[in-house]
Order: sequence, then structure tokens, then C-alpha cells
Amino acid sequence: MAQNDEPEADEIVIRGLLRLPDEMSGPFARPHKDKRDFLRREKYLSTGKPENGISVFRKRKFESRQTFYNRIASKKPMGIAECKLGNLTDKGLKYTVSGDKQEHLSLRCPDCNMLEREQGICKPQTGKTFNDCPFFGRDPLGLDGLFEEVEAPAPRTLSKKRQ
Repeated sequence: MAQNDEPEADEIVIRGLLRLPDEMSGPFARPHKDKRDFLRREKYLSTGKPENGISVFRKRKFESRQTFYNRIASKKPMGIAECKLGNLTDKGLKYTVSGDKQEHLSLRCPDCNMLEREQGICKPQTGKTFNDCPFFGRDPLGLDGLFEEVEAPAPRTLSKKRQ
């Protein structure tokens, strides 16, 4: 077995599609993958700081979709979209690898300065602020078109043990 566990171009990566309950039906419904699934959040969790990139995961690192949902561990309805990593890097996207099993990839824009959260907030090298990152726009890099929805967002039952 190879010691190198670097992601390869033909490797499938998956993106979690998370929804608020009011996005499942009614006037604000988003029952399927859309461009908003590929935006960098300006205020990430409770940090009040911007998200460093867009998270995707290496599909082969999860035994099943359920294992992936357990890893995300959200109470929100979840689904999955996937594409080949090479389709993303062909657009010039960069990434960092993290996680206990090297399962998480943080996608970065082609001009990203690649700073990590502990060191500072990433931003395009040619930008004045992190807000200049194209991931804050309406999917200008066309990521929505690269990913195929393989499971629509729906309520999930999570295992008590996070895997």
C-alpha cells in the first residue's frame, strides 16, 4: 500500500448540502443543490470571522454516506453533491488537507494567499481584503455546475458516536 495519501485528480470529493428547516419547503425552499451551496461564509460559526475556504471531503475516506453525515454531525437536513477533484484544480483552485484521516479539503480561490485560521484570514493575493475572494460572490467560478447532487437534502438520523 502506498505511503503517499495525497489527493489525486481522479479522486471524488463530496460537498455536504445543509439546509435550515424553513429551506425544505415553502417560499424559501431549496430542496436541491444550488449556487448558494458554494459560497464562502462571511461569518463562520461563532467566530465572527470569515470562513477560510469551501469545505469538501474525500469520498473514499468514508465507509458510507451515513458515516459522512455522522462526520458533519449537523442537526440540519443534509444531502451530498460530488465531483472529481481534478475538475476543481483545472479551474485553478487550491486546497489544504486536514482531518484525522486527511479527509477534509478546504478549497481556496486561484489567487488565495493560503493563510490558515490560526495565522490569519486568507484572501486573494491581489485583493485588498478577504472580501475580494470570488467565493463570496454568486458562484463566479461555476462550482455548482461541476458538482452533481447524489442525495438531496433531507433530515438525517445521526449515530451517537461521531465517526
